[in-house]
Amino acid sequence: MASPLEVRDCLCLHTRRAARLVTQFYDDALRPSGLHITQFLLLATIREAEPIAHQPLADILGMDRTTLTRNLALLGRDGLAVIARGRDDKRENLIRLTPAGRRAVERAMPHWQHAQGQILDRLGSVPNSTTGPQILTLLDRIGLLAAPGQTSA
Repeated sequence: MASPLEVRDCLCLHTRRAARLVTQFYDDALRPSGLHITQFLLLATIREAEPIAHQPLADILGMDRTTLTRNLALLGRDGLAVIARGRDDKRENLIRLTPAGRRAVERAMPHWQHAQGQILDRLGSVPNSTTGPQILTLLDRIGLLAAPGQTSA
């Protein structure tokens, strides 16, 4: 049986705690925009890639299709995104932002940028620092643990 010290040192425990704290931080920063970070990231990702099909969007967000479908339904209910059949392939559903969805991203963007800057500052980032890219590289390497067909180095 593992001792309490081993569990207390668990990377998963600390990663999940950090994820909750970071999510709360971004949610607080985005509160004036009326969006949560999960909504903002979904809308901003759609805006950058639209039109986009479900699976590529799920892959970018690291989300399963069921969770994505549920979140997209909420955005649709709120009039922020629409799902329509593809022109070339009628079997494919493509996701786009509505004008209200675009406005929501634009309203939230300055709040997100401010939060992003604060997070990097708290991590010791300075202008032209490599801290931000190093963190993203580390997170990408961690992501390989769950990627099908990938092995960790």
